[in-house]
Amino acid sequence: MAGLAIGIYGKLPSHADFVSVNVDSELTAELYDWMQTVIFKSKEVMSDSDWLTAYLVSPIWRFYLPVTEHRKGAVTGIMLPSVDSVGRYFPIFLLFKLDTEKRRTEWLFREATTLLEVLENAGIQALQKRLTVYDLQVLLDEFTADFEVGEQLMLPIETPKSVINVEEQLDKMIVQLGDVTLWWSMMDINGHVKPLCSFSQMPDANDYQFMLVGSVSE
Repeated sequence: MAGLAIGIYGKLPSHADFVSVNVDSELTAELYDWMQTVIFKSKEVMSDSDWLTAYLVSPIWRFYLPVTEHRKGAVTGIMLPSVDSVGRYFPIFLLFKLDTEKRRTEWLFREATTLLEVLENAGIQALQKRLTVYDLQVLLDEFTADFEVGEQLMLPIETPKSVINVEEQLDKMIVQLGDVTLWWSMMDINGHVKPLCSFSQMPDANDYQFMLVGSVSE
């Protein structure tokens, strides 16, 4: 499968409002509602200045979202902190659809690593160079033009709601994915080395605070 369609949703420094390319309206609505909620609630716990400082240097998170009643297909991708041209903070998501019946953990955490790194690099370039969404789309098309998804591997197990190390747990993940969302980073955060988080739904405000700073307020 060549020419993988990458979805783009969120804020970019080159645009004054949200951008959305190749992403279903149901998913953009879900991501918007989720982010608005966790940003608002995490700001209530942290001061605005502390929140902004944490947000701007927070890790890039990779994620997997399963099929649900309102989510038509499973998706995986990356989320990185961003801002629009008028100073409103909201992440940029780069993602693609995933056939969970044909993939297992090893694909998501090993075979897909190169693709997720490509998305991370493209996202960083978009922020640093203030690329327009069109320029970002061209860059992603160039990066993924010859990428083949492959058929030999399959996707991951349900893990407890906890923070674990990706590499320590990878070999244990050998069955089909359950109805959990997975979030993991290749960056260390507050002593957590390459954290992997598993949630029954989308991360709540406390979970999101952890994703920002590596800890949760008492």
